[in-house]
Amino acid sequence: MDSEVYTVDLNPRGSMVAYGGGNDRCTVMDLETGDVVSIVENFGDSVIFCKFIDGEKLLVGSLDGTISLMTLEEEINNVSVNEDISKIKVDKDKLLVGTTRGNVHLFSLDLCIQNVCIGQYSEIQDMCYESGRAYTLSETNFMVFDAESHRKLMDLHVRGGSAIGKMPSSDVVCLGLEGCIVVRKNAHLLGRIEVDGSPECILYMNNYFIVGGDFDYILLINMPMSMRTFKIPVGVEGISGIRGDGENRIAFSTCNGAVGYGDIRDEKSFKLIEGGVGCIFDMCFKGDTIYVGGEHGFNALDIRKIEEIPREE
Repeated sequence: MDSEVYTVDLNPRGSMVAYGGGNDRCTVMDLETGDVVSIVENFGDSVIFCKFIDGEKLLVGSLDGTISLMTLEEEINNVSVNEDISKIKVDKDKLLVGTTRGNVHLFSLDLCIQNVCIGQYSEIQDMCYESGRAYTLSETNFMVFDAESHRKLMDLHVRGGSAIGKMPSSDVVCLGLEGCIVVRKNAHLLGRIEVDGSPECILYMNNYFIVGGDFDYILLINMPMSMRTFKIPVGVEGISGIRGDGENRIAFSTCNGAVGYGDIRDEKSFKLIEGGVGCIFDMCFKGDTIYVGGEHGFNALDIRKIEEIPREE
């Protein structure tokens, strides 16, 4: 059985894919030839993050807090936050590292500059960054920090915090909480939307907040239309991740091993296919190919060649 794969990413040109997981290493593959072009093995714990930051450089992070900046040939820089990582992502020109202790480390993409925002009371569930502000969410608190001075700008008690999305160039955020989705602008509540379970992922794209979670639909929140909501039934529960093409197409992963894709303008365009890796931990897509990592390894799915899973009526 293949090792679990927790993280997958494509380089900007879509010519290489990187993935890493429970075997404590990151593998880079040339998609045109299928050849493995690089394997990075100097990690002491599971690789949970890999992200290309240009055509040749990538950031790789392991569960125990080690983060490396490297090319395909060599390591450029290496740091450790000395804490277990609960969430890690690149947002704008920052690498954000949330930890199980409730701290958020913000790095420049070359890993040379680091700031730490301290004050959350439990494990970081999600976070984002824009214009010098770090937006952080734990299970019990939503906090906003000045990323340079580390000063806490907002502290809001929440229940069951799980996911956060942000509208670019604004102060509007969408929070996934226990049984609901909350849209806020600074201290002002703009809207509250009840859902049937826990929201697990939020994407902002093309004027919509797009939300998936422990329910059998994708929720669209149209911001220009006074937060009017639309539900796209997808026939499966447990949506764990959503990725978009920046326009109208999305793909989503599920805990039961299915992958879905479609155009948010047309609910009839949505289809489900089998991912082939069991529970899916991460995914990305380009064109008609979806790349998935899960409990049984890595897989590349050509949606034109895979039979659709029939939906239950």
